[in-house]
Amino acid sequence: MLDLKIQTFLTVCETMNYSRASEILHLSQPAVTKHIQALEAFYQTQLFEYRNRALILTKDGELLRRVMTTMQQDILKVQNEFASPATRPRLRLGATLSIGNFALTEQLPTLLEEHPELDISLTVADTRVLLGALDRNELHFVFCEGNFPKDIYESRLIDEVPLALFYGTDYDIGSVQSTADLLKHTLIIREKGSGTREILETFLKSEGYTIEDFRNYHEINNSEGIIELISGNVGVSILYETIGKDAISRGTVKKRSLNRSLVHEFNLVWNKSNLPMKNLFPYADALTDAVKKALRS
Repeated sequence: MLDLKIQTFLTVCETMNYSRASEILHLSQPAVTKHIQALEAFYQTQLFEYRNRALILTKDGELLRRVMTTMQQDILKVQNEFASPATRPRLRLGATLSIGNFALTEQLPTLLEEHPELDISLTVADTRVLLGALDRNELHFVFCEGNFPKDIYESRLIDEVPLALFYGTDYDIGSVQSTADLLKHTLIIREKGSGTREILETFLKSEGYTIEDFRNYHEINNSEGIIELISGNVGVSILYETIGKDAISRGTVKKRSLNRSLVHEFNLVWNKSNLPMKNLFPYADALTDAVKKALRS
């Protein structure tokens, strides 16, 4: 069990608000302030500062947050190891939206049928939210599309899937020989924080453009909604190649390869400083292999 001052510090890190932290911890706000001041006195450094009226961690504060988060995770891991061997294994999974609503959920029934002793919880969200849950030891593994800090997390590459240009069957796509040609169209794109969007934004930046340079752009937080809009000839979208296969087979959507290769990377990610229990890795490996087959089908 962590010292109360450390728990206070981690709660302030999570909320970045002294008042909110005091509510969560059921402490007075002056008590929260005193805990932080005591830590700053002990470590002889400033942990928080205000910038443009917003509370932020200092460089030393971020270092302490990482160390104490790891310590908290290690304590939870020991508690799990001491749990009764008769306890049913629970695999806590996270998945980004495209893979969570497509490849992963299609494979879960088979895994559960083959392993009736296993309980699963699945969280589908964007990359930022899921990595935060990994940091807090709320998830064991995350099926992640797109970019993430590989120096902080362990990962296993599942597959690399090319991105393609999608548009409705009756949409006048014209000639798209350059990025400038693409910008003449209305773009339908995933929300900020999604892997697909980050890859596209990185590509556009390398060409000297941003999302705002498109004629118009609409944000939709799931691939199914994007497919519906492009099926209605509203605009174009850039998605990984397998996402629109059903719509293509129905004849409502067309696909065109991009002149410049963009690759959408899928990884299984876990916390480098807090390895999941060894008995969970075989389940994650089996599910990873099944997801890889689904992505290539």
